[in-house]
Amino acid sequence: MIAYLSIPFKKIHHVMMLEEELAKRKVLTYAGAFGINKKDGRSMIESLSYAKQILKSPQNTLTIFPTGKIESQHVHQYHFENGVQRLLENMNGKVQVIMAIGLVDYFSNQKPTANYFFKEYVWEGNFDVKSAEGRFNEWTKVCLEKEKKGL
Repeated sequence: MIAYLSIPFKKIHHVMMLEEELAKRKVLTYAGAFGINKKDGRSMIESLSYAKQILKSPQNTLTIFPTGKIESQHVHQYHFENGVQRLLENMNGKVQVIMAIGLVDYFSNQKPTANYFFKEYVWEGNFDVKSAEGRFNEWTKVCLEKEKKGL
């Protein structure tokens, strides 16, 4: 399952992803991707600062993977890393977050079907990562039920 947050569409798009994953897919840097190294505190702070700068411009959008990794779609409970809180705290005003989940299933077909689910949340005041994590996990259950029923 791919779980990510994006802050809104129809804008200049940027993606923050783990440096080791980006190193495997360098072509993504041409599409606005940049890396974050969770093992190097100084580098991580620089990446989060760069991401905050991106979000200061209303013409930009930023996609992040709040779990810090791409998870199996068989994981149904997600834990968001603290970097999400650092990134979105003190944003002064509304924070629009688009939660997204991608589910792949074969059902009775030879080829898989990919279904994507999106949900918008708007936070006013301080962003709370635990609240976002809880909302995401509850919404994940709804999406999995829809997937079971074949949408």
